[in-house]
Amino acid sequence: MNGKEINFKVGDLVMCEYIEGSFANSRIVSIDKKKLMANVKIGIVSRSSEKIREEEIEVSLATLTPWNPKKK
Repeated sequence: MNGKEINFKVGDLVMCEYIEGSFANSRIVSIDKKKLMANVKIGIVSRSSEKIREEEIEVSLATLTPWNPKKK
């Protein structure tokens, strides 16, 4: 991981890439530090912002970014 410290913990909100070029806000469900992977839960929504389903996927810890909403 390019010498980066893993500072994520279960329950953290993060931004993850779930399909190449597509990003989603997600919550960490579990972390495997040996494989440097995390299971995250993302909510799939329609264009009209109706929640369709939740999906749990496995992603690399290196691709996760802390989720910080911009404050106005």
